[in-house]
Amino acid sequence: MFRFPLLCALSCNLVSASSSPPPLILVPGLTNSILEYQLVDAEPFKWCPTDSQGQWTLLYPPPNMTLIQRTCWQENFAVAFNQTTQSFQQKRRGVNVRLVDFGGIQGMPAFSAFLPYWEKLGFVLGKNLFGAPYDWRYPTSGRPDSFFTDLQHLVEHAYAANGNRRVFLLAPSFGPQFVLGFLHRMTQAWKNQYIDWFIAESPVFSGVYMSLMEYISGAPFTSKFIAGLLRTEFQDLAIPSWMFPRAGTNSTVSWTAQETILSTPTQNYSAFDVEKIYKILNFSDIAGLRFVTQEPDLGEFAHPGVNTFVTYGYDVPTAGPFVYSEDFVVNQMPNVTKIVNVSGDELVPLRSSVRGLVWQADMERAGLKLVHHGYANQSHANCLLPPGLVPEVPDDGCYTAVFALVVNGTVPS
Repeated sequence: MFRFPLLCALSCNLVSASSSPPPLILVPGLTNSILEYQLVDAEPFKWCPTDSQGQWTLLYPPPNMTLIQRTCWQENFAVAFNQTTQSFQQKRRGVNVRLVDFGGIQGMPAFSAFLPYWEKLGFVLGKNLFGAPYDWRYPTSGRPDSFFTDLQHLVEHAYAANGNRRVFLLAPSFGPQFVLGFLHRMTQAWKNQYIDWFIAESPVFSGVYMSLMEYISGAPFTSKFIAGLLRTEFQDLAIPSWMFPRAGTNSTVSWTAQETILSTPTQNYSAFDVEKIYKILNFSDIAGLRFVTQEPDLGEFAHPGVNTFVTYGYDVPTAGPFVYSEDFVVNQMPNVTKIVNVSGDELVPLRSSVRGLVWQADMERAGLKLVHHGYANQSHANCLLPPGLVPEVPDDGCYTAVFALVVNGTVPS
């Protein structure tokens, strides 16, 4: 049964007729921003068009395509690391990519179903509710676009349009990494003036096993053709290697040199061995791997400089260390034969979500609040599901805690 009374308890008790919630900006997760592309005298590639005559076409989500069309799509979708500029760019020259509805939510389809629920809490799209989609093919460092400047302007607009009320930044899944990168680029004075709270829901701060698995093998337990196709597409992006399990010395929030993340009959590999794996399998983008491993946002992992609430799920079986039945052979795609589950939210291992715990002492010294709340058996990003939206998903209080903070200023204990 839908639990509308609980939703009413939120909307009726937290919002009075004479007030409205503070401005809220939503930053989506991985693949949840629509991308469009245009060809302008593009670099010739096989039988693919080189000019779209000013027309913009859907790039992601990909439309239905023939295999030949998919070859062209992949070339237009691919990005590459430029060692000279130490930045990322389109792999094919002459491909322009843009976002859809920056500032709104039409370019973030995963949020569309939630709008009626947020409206019950007093949010009005374009007034105190905004969206910040981004090109998720790139990490925070070495980006070729103006996302951080655009987000700064959106925050300042939301602040001014709401009587100089400070802004809440809410991001699920892969969004927290981009909010963190944004906050790293803002001065402390700016953050003090414009930002009230950063809410990170199911963050991927230390990476996931699945990203490395798919980079090496494509989708596990599928046909070799499909796995190979997906692997090629995965390797044509900058983001997967930024999501590899993060090497470190603290086994609570990273993967140490003593921990096996994948194995073959004769070798165990740790998170410190990824470059070695690249060399064995003859993967070409070692320069890009080094860049994303060393970039400061997730490398140095400084605290965000604002009050932060982190929510996450745990005790849901989550893909962990994986096993191959054969040793790696150069230029051959290995097949995963076994996956060992760990505690997490079905996608993100627990240690990745709680990495922000390392900020505690520094944030206390800075007079900032840091709250982490874990929810047993909560699947990835389910905290944003309003009570009753999906009847089979029980209400564990996460949604209520988040919006009690945003709407009523109630800091979770």
